Amino acid sequence: MKRVLFSMVLLMAVSFSFAQMKNVKEAKSMANDVKPNFKQAEQLIKEAMKNPETKDLADTWDVAGFIQRRINEEQMKNAFLKKPYDTLKVYNSILKMYEYYNKCDELAEIPNEKGKVKNKYRKANASSMLAERPNLINGGIQYFNLDKNKEALKFFATYVESASYPMLADKELAKNDTLLPQIAYYATLAADRVGDKDAIIKYAPAALEDKDGGKFAMQLMADAYKAKGDTAAWIKSLEEGILKFPGNDYFFANLVDYYNSSNQASKAMEFADRMLANDPNNKLYLYVKAYLYHNMKEYDNAIEYYKKAIAADPEYAEAYSNVGLVYLMKAQDYADKATTDINDPKYAEAQAVVKKFYEEAKPFYEKARALKPDQQDLWLQGLYRVYYNLNMGPEFEEIDKMMKDAEANKEADEKRKQEVDAKNDADALIFQTEKAIKDLGDKVDSKDKEEAEGKIKELKEAIEKNDVEDIKKKTESLNEVAMKLATKAYEEAAKNNQTAQTETSNNTENKKADDGVEEASYEEK
Repeated sequence: MKRVLFSMVLLMAVSFSFAQMKNVKEAKSMANDVKPNFKQAEQLIKEAMKNPETKDLADTWDVAGFIQRRINEEQMKNAFLKKPYDTLKVYNSILKMYEYYNKCDELAEIPNEKGKVKNKYRKANASSMLAERPNLINGGIQYFNLDKNKEALKFFATYVESASYPMLADKELAKNDTLLPQIAYYATLAADRVGDKDAIIKYAPAALEDKDGGKFAMQLMADAYKAKGDTAAWIKSLEEGILKFPGNDYFFANLVDYYNSSNQASKAMEFADRMLANDPNNKLYLYVKAYLYHNMKEYDNAIEYYKKAIAADPEYAEAYSNVGLVYLMKAQDYADKATTDINDPKYAEAQAVVKKFYEEAKPFYEKARALKPDQQDLWLQGLYRVYYNLNMGPEFEEIDKMMKDAEANKEADEKRKQEVDAKNDADALIFQTEKAIKDLGDKVDSKDKEEAEGKIKELKEAIEKNDVEDIKKKTESLNEVAMKLATKAYEEAAKNNQTAQTETSNNTENKKADDGVEEASYEEK
């Protein structure tokens, strides 16, 4: 009786397993039909992907990927026939296809009971993934521009990570894909927008070679380490940033600030000296050393190094301003210690010394003003104190009026800043869009070109009218059209990149053939 029961249980298990395998085949058949039923196909394969009998089978995930590929093909067929199609569905199907095919490859690489690997899926699936890889960029861009950064991150991250997939290893994407650093930068930006510090740390290293975004990726990585409380990694990233991006003030200034704020002034000074030993005329290093002396109240040394920074860059307005400030601090310190009794014989002598400090400060503040007249924070308050203490009537009245006007016009200045920012954003977008139209040439659809040129004209008219709100509105409108052109540009760049990779691969294949190397043959699906 027990044997009969056991046989029945065994039979039921086999039948259930068979049913699940049947579902996998049926799902593929549904997706591949002339009139495919994708909804039902996805439902069946999702059940198989969860079921213990089929979830660890490579074929299950291969079919799951195949369904997503077919969904993409149907949507693109609609696009070709000028029928309505879902752009986001196109991109999301590719994202899922990547996930499923990669899982399929992992399972197919597990050795069988004889210790052999028979991966019959890799070649065909790798080909499909490479063909659709540019759409990972396009999907990421679309979500990024929609401010859906969590979704954008998935696309950009998959693009970056796929460069290291074993199934794509022969293409050497990490070396040959020229777009990889840029997309890694976008992944870093998207991660920053959603506050995912771990993702920033993960993708920023791959972005460091991006010409425009590398230094910002390094900054975001450093900030991420700081936010996570990993001081050692933060300091290391700042030091690496100094070496990799010596022209960027962020890394050196933050490192020195850390040493200074953590009562490690001597260590900060040692670091500054080490950097100056390698580059003795670097204005930033000279400025920072002066700043350290400044905070230590070693005023004469501070003035010496600020002047060295000025010698390295005669238009260094910040250095001029700080020399003036040090002289004011010397004047204040001396006045605090000197006698205030006008009957004291030393009173006149003390006042003369204080006056001399103000006189020494005057030309430096005036130079800062001449260099950066619009940046009043560098010189306005300093000149106010100088002209007041030197009894410079007309000069003081001018500065006093400017101080009062600055306070009264605070709101107007903010409005003016918004106008400038809006115009700058608009001008930049116009330039980028016009350049995209020119670079793409006849590859851009005439309708898209006409629409873009119309939006550009509208935005230029808004700029002429100086209506900030209208400028912002027209900029947003043009940006939607520009996104289409950007997508097309990325497609072309990715296509060219893919061609180069294919040529490299073909050259490798030819070399193998020439060398008499026989490749392992895999069974095609």
